Amino acid sequence: MEQLERHNFLVGIARVGISLEHNSECGLQLQAFMSAIAERRFWSTKVIDSFGSAGSSFGWGNYFWFSPPAMCNELNDPYSITFSPLHRTKFYFNTTSPMSVRFSVLYMNFTTPYYIDLKLPFEVSMLGIVWPGIPSEFPTIWQRYISLGLCLPASCNLTALSHYADLFFARNVFELQRNFALEMVTVEAKQPRVSLQILRETSSQIFILLALIIISLTVLAELRSAKSPIGPAEKQMSLLKCFRLRTNFSRVFSSRPNRSEGDCSFVGAVAGLRCMVCLWITVFHVYFYSIYALTNTPLMFAKLENFALQPLLQACFHVDLFFVISGFLMVYQFLSNAADMELIRRNGIWENSKRFGKAVARRYLRLTPMLVLTIILSDILHNALNAFTPFRLGRYSSIYCKNWWHNLLYIQNLFRLDEMCSSWTWYLACEMQYFLLCLLLLYIYAKHPYVVQLLYVALMLGFVALSWLSHSRHELSFHPDSTYSTLNELYAKPWTRIIPYLAGGFGGWLLHTHGKRLQAKGTSLWRRTFWFFACCVGLATSFMTYWRQTPAPVVAAIMSLGKFVFSITAGLVIVLCSCGHGGLLRTLLNARLWRLFEKFSFGIYLLAPIVIFASYGGVPTQFSELASGIDLIGIVLLTIGVAALSLLLFELPLQRLAKQLLPKDTPEIHNSTLRPEDKAEG
Repeated sequence: MEQLERHNFLVGIARVGISLEHNSECGLQLQAFMSAIAERRFWSTKVIDSFGSAGSSFGWGNYFWFSPPAMCNELNDPYSITFSPLHRTKFYFNTTSPMSVRFSVLYMNFTTPYYIDLKLPFEVSMLGIVWPGIPSEFPTIWQRYISLGLCLPASCNLTALSHYADLFFARNVFELQRNFALEMVTVEAKQPRVSLQILRETSSQIFILLALIIISLTVLAELRSAKSPIGPAEKQMSLLKCFRLRTNFSRVFSSRPNRSEGDCSFVGAVAGLRCMVCLWITVFHVYFYSIYALTNTPLMFAKLENFALQPLLQACFHVDLFFVISGFLMVYQFLSNAADMELIRRNGIWENSKRFGKAVARRYLRLTPMLVLTIILSDILHNALNAFTPFRLGRYSSIYCKNWWHNLLYIQNLFRLDEMCSSWTWYLACEMQYFLLCLLLLYIYAKHPYVVQLLYVALMLGFVALSWLSHSRHELSFHPDSTYSTLNELYAKPWTRIIPYLAGGFGGWLLHTHGKRLQAKGTSLWRRTFWFFACCVGLATSFMTYWRQTPAPVVAAIMSLGKFVFSITAGLVIVLCSCGHGGLLRTLLNARLWRLFEKFSFGIYLLAPIVIFASYGGVPTQFSELASGIDLIGIVLLTIGVAALSLLLFELPLQRLAKQLLPKDTPEIHNSTLRPEDKAEG
């Protein structure tokens, strides 16, 4: 047995339990288990065949030391295969345990000099753990978990199993532990199982109530419309038509701009650009948010250093294109409404303040329903994965939603990214904050255009300088550990992300004031020069991280001044495509398919991480180029379907209802949220 426990920690833990349990049910059943191993009874062989061995490739990040929980449950309720009468082979599936066994997971912090530390946001410092060999004046360590799967008698409680495991690994007899100089301490234990207990959670109850309300209103709307048409004078009953399924279906799956919903003139290049970047970001999210389930995360990062794969990593940089688009639409649509501009000039402060407040309220009502749905689903998924699966998702898992109220106030980006509820919603916080600033500047511009132009230049220069100082201070580089260790300080902060929004606003102003001149056929030399420059900028930003040794001051310049050049270039691309230039690129961006797909892009951005977490939440998986690529295609298609369903049943009906309850003033103020597809999706 001593030889066996060197290779199978389950045997070692069971032996420790036997030495401490005297005449208890747990101790007697552990003794029976060890006797069965000694006698080579097949049910015990099945146990140690599936559990007790460390996963292969520990050095590459395989910290999941267990087989699927079903392999343990099968000993209580065996699987079977129905063979023909001619099949005489005795099949071992029918072998069961004489005692009830239960799958348990122990989560153990560990230290080893051979750990590949990527500084991932899922692993953060934890206080109060005292380790053997680590001086007490350094109580803060980096959380690293080994998930230890046990299949032992159900009579043994988790507290006892945790104690047995600590005693066993303290002896340092397990071979892999000795090879990697592992120090291991149990910090948590659980017994994952499917239970209706999750329905008692607040988020689950809210979701069920919300689903019942939406379904009821949809059914009532269909029944009411079938009985008799809803007249325009029936105010209360007219609210029901917002939930009419047939009407919403035609709007969702139509590729034509919906003028009846108050749409503004459509800038064609926006749809294609937004959809392409939305898919780009979704691909990046598939890899990023599946890290928690990967058994070889460092290998994935090693593969992603390939030159051809650099654009995949740059999705987190090109999310700025959404800011460019939002700023562009915001300014262009506002300035294009001459009647509204004139009304603002004639109004006093009180009247304009009321209009400003209504515009903000409409913006809030358009963005918040899907944000609330995202928060609810994130919390449900966090609870479900922790309760039903062997994975441990703590407060730093991106879907932990204790601070949900930050999201409803759109201030979540002012706090740490690793503590943010639905961490990817940082974009919406930035969007709302930039919307408020830009709307205020546009109101002032209506009365004092030159003042705002000077203020715009000052803001742009100031934020470029502030961004450079922020990146220089934290010495950001293109190394992955440097990037991830500075996420909280740099990635989602509004002062490091506002440059593209301001640059997009400049593009919208340029199209409004000089659009007719740009449409004229002039010499093509300057246009060719610009398109060549734009291609160079696009290629440079897509492959810049390949040169990992780029000095920190240069990286700071790229993330500030380079971001300014990139954003201005992107805005000019939209302007020229809108003016009839761009050739093949303009044709591609104006394809009707993008106008259909664009309606789902907001939902895709918000719901994709939830779909990813759910898709990988069964058992650990391994990264490989082919298999991961196939998974990627499936998850993207599934996300599109989920986003389309949420738009049809939830997002669009509530948007129509908000328009009924808070109609626009006359003349109406156009902004970048006039359509579901014109919202910020980044």
